[in-house]
Amino acid sequence: MVDLDLVDVLIVGAGPTGLSAACEARRLGLSVRIIDRSDGKARTDSRALVVHPRVMELLDIYPSGEGNESSSRGAVTTEMRDVGCQLKGLRLHLNPKKEPVEMRFSDAKMGDTEFKGPTSIPKHCTERALESQFAESGGIIEWNKSLQTVQQRQRFDGSGHEYVRSTIVWSDEEEISDGDTVRDICETVDSRYVVGCDGERSSTRDLLGIEFNKEMSRFLFVNADVHLKLQKNLDSQTVNFFSTPEGIIIMFPLVEENYYRMFLQVPITMTDSSIIDEEFLNSYLRSKANLNVSVDRIESSSLCGVTHGMSDACRKGRVFLAGDARQVPNPVGGQGMNYGIQDSFNLMWKLAWCLRLENYDSCKDEAVLETIMASYESERNYMGGKLVDRVELGTEVLLRTTRTGLARHIRDFCLKTFVPSIMKQGGARNISQLNSPYPRDTAIICKTVPGTFICKPGDRLPNLTLADGRRLYGCLSRTRHSWVLLNGADRVEASGLLCGLEKIVVGLSKRQESPPKISTKSLQAMQAILVRPDLHVAGIASTIDEIGLLMQEKFVLCAIKNM
Repeated sequence: MVDLDLVDVLIVGAGPTGLSAACEARRLGLSVRIIDRSDGKARTDSRALVVHPRVMELLDIYPSGEGNESSSRGAVTTEMRDVGCQLKGLRLHLNPKKEPVEMRFSDAKMGDTEFKGPTSIPKHCTERALESQFAESGGIIEWNKSLQTVQQRQRFDGSGHEYVRSTIVWSDEEEISDGDTVRDICETVDSRYVVGCDGERSSTRDLLGIEFNKEMSRFLFVNADVHLKLQKNLDSQTVNFFSTPEGIIIMFPLVEENYYRMFLQVPITMTDSSIIDEEFLNSYLRSKANLNVSVDRIESSSLCGVTHGMSDACRKGRVFLAGDARQVPNPVGGQGMNYGIQDSFNLMWKLAWCLRLENYDSCKDEAVLETIMASYESERNYMGGKLVDRVELGTEVLLRTTRTGLARHIRDFCLKTFVPSIMKQGGARNISQLNSPYPRDTAIICKTVPGTFICKPGDRLPNLTLADGRRLYGCLSRTRHSWVLLNGADRVEASGLLCGLEKIVVGLSKRQESPPKISTKSLQAMQAILVRPDLHVAGIASTIDEIGLLMQEKFVLCAIKNM
């Protein structure tokens, strides 16, 4: 039964996480409204600077120009590449008397991804590309509107399902009463789901009564966007890391020539940000770090701590939190915005699955919907926990050892000796979020079955090279679960409930990029791969029906039919 007066999804917050959620909702055929408390004007915020290859793979689904053929994909990623630049690598300046240590992404084994390194692009440019895609799909962002209340309610259609009633508020500047007071206007919005993507100070989270736990910073940085006059040993597409007795300095290239984001580690006792001017920065760089660099003009500057925070939960009923509203990782590694966008891609296909079940007359089991919705929290918290552990380790190594002479020398020796090799052998793929599997044998991912296959359940699907030169990802519609059938798996008669899903039958090239390292035996084995819309593997076995039997252990029939 369909309720025509219900919006499928109300999204709160029009940053990268909210916009990617809105774009996915439209692509998956959901009705969506997206609101944001800001006016949407003159956004030049560049706090987030890096988009990693894994996120570019996910964003590459949107069509460019007319039509929805896979050959026309790349509208968002093409615009982002045109505006930004692909980073070449990292340059470590560990001793001013010696040549820096180079770590280039071209030397790293990036493997099967079509995006061979992180893209440097300011956050507002990423937002602009997503806004264009949302507008192209017919969407409209509702600026200057805030979420005021949110309540979960029972529907009266006999389904047993719930919905969310929200109040949004905005000011009508033309309706002015006594004393030039702007009148607030309220609107009630009924939706099946609400997704709060409204940042670290999330009103959605506050309205749900979910606590946000934030660690106090042990380190302090001057964060400044600067134009340089002279840039010795700097490359406009390379991140430069300087080790000094006073702390570390990072120079991150922005899209304009001679324009950089600068991070200077300063004493934790520094409290006065007003002293941050061109003279302060030039004096610091020359006297403390012995850098022959001249700051010509500062666009913006601030003092910022290296902190991270996480909410106690990322959903209550049909209201979800995503992005910084759910988790704020510390900025080391540039992972935060990327994890937020991946939150959206993990969540929206699950909501689309739930909505198909709600509209399926014989499926009135709320427990099935709960299983699917709960998987968002379990999967993203699993990834978030791994992120915190990795980033905290990196933070300790880079920052805690800076002002102790012996510890700094040991750290610099390790960076010079081991890190380039680690980056080449797999570290670059880890940073790029290409080696991030979800746990196996969970509520919606099958257990591993005996056999020789190209990957395992929960893994990112390898983007294999096909016999005709195309890539596997370009063959997947990614609107629902789909089958990738290799080496004769399509010739095995399938009678199970999953045989109605989209089937992609492809021949593989004999030459595959590594990593992931896949044996010749695995590439030649018959296999059926059940692929989720977020390009993770839900199950893999020799035949479709083998996976169908595994799924029947987890779901009732209607859930499987509507995958």
